[in-house]
Amino acid sequence: LPDFSDYSMENRTYRYTDDSNVLFPFGYGLSYSSININKPDISLIDKDIVINAEVENMSSIKGKETLQVYLIDKTRKEKSQLCAFEKLNLDSQEIQDLSISINAGEHNIELNNLDNYTFSIGFSAPDKVSEELTNKKNVLLDLK
Repeated sequence: LPDFSDYSMENRTYRYTDDSNVLFPFGYGLSYSSININKPDISLIDKDIVINAEVENMSSIKGKETLQVYLIDKTRKEKSQLCAFEKLNLDSQEIQDLSISINAGEHNIELNNLDNYTFSIGFSAPDKVSEELTNKKNVLLDLK
């Protein structure tokens, strides 16, 4: 094998890739149902970031989807990091309350610099290609 001298992660993983080179982004998938995220809220409880939301299946069929939570650190080069996900299984027209807890220490979140972070919740990665493919935008939440 040749020497491996380039340790850059540029264009090698979804976290460091230029969106223009990606056909189907990380976390992308299509569904026959239409599930919406309503009333999103974020709070800090002890050392956990807690995201609460209501998810609603707007379609006439049962829906399965994976809700994805991404951490966007404004001080780092990487675009986003998947930090939590939740499998959803909703009957037609069903509404569920959802709560996701993210341990700050596990994701190197500095609690004294919360302005550096944004959390993105949705059904795909928070990028332009995913938005164009799904016609949905992720919800962005900041801790205040």
